[in-house]
Amino acid sequence: MTPRDKKALMEKWIGFYEDRLRPKLVLGSYIIAPSVEADITDRMNNLFKHQKNAWAAGGGLAADLLIHYYRGPSTEVYIRPDFFNEVKSGLRLLPAKESNITLFNLFSPLVIYNTGTPVPVAHPLLIYAELLVQGTSRSRETAELIYNNYLRQLIDEN
Repeated sequence: MTPRDKKALMEKWIGFYEDRLRPKLVLGSYIIAPSVEADITDRMNNLFKHQKNAWAAGGGLAADLLIHYYRGPSTEVYIRPDFFNEVKSGLRLLPAKESNITLFNLFSPLVIYNTGTPVPVAHPLLIYAELLVQGTSRSRETAELIYNNYLRQLIDEN
């Protein structure tokens, strides 16, 4: 597969992400208290200190952990569905239409990108796609940085 084919395939996948894949991955959207959101990575690590592959930071949170550039106004976290109630109560989440945290289904351990960060993060392709969904100029700029730092090498190799 040539780099051009890989780029076209990735663009097609990104095109379907928002309308088809993302809605199937969303477990719920909630309000999280600012004090809890500020230390969400510590709280998640504490909730799952004895569980492997139980969660991963996604979207702007993951982008900030990887490139320290922009986090955005919302938090996205991938969790295993069997831990849904534990996360919801542990983070004291309240259902809301105007949410600031979205929980996604951690549908496979392959979602977790091994980076050496102290916090598990989602694969850069999922981070990139979620940043594009946010649609702000700053999130698109951050998506481009994620692409250049993590995805370009995958697309350009033969």
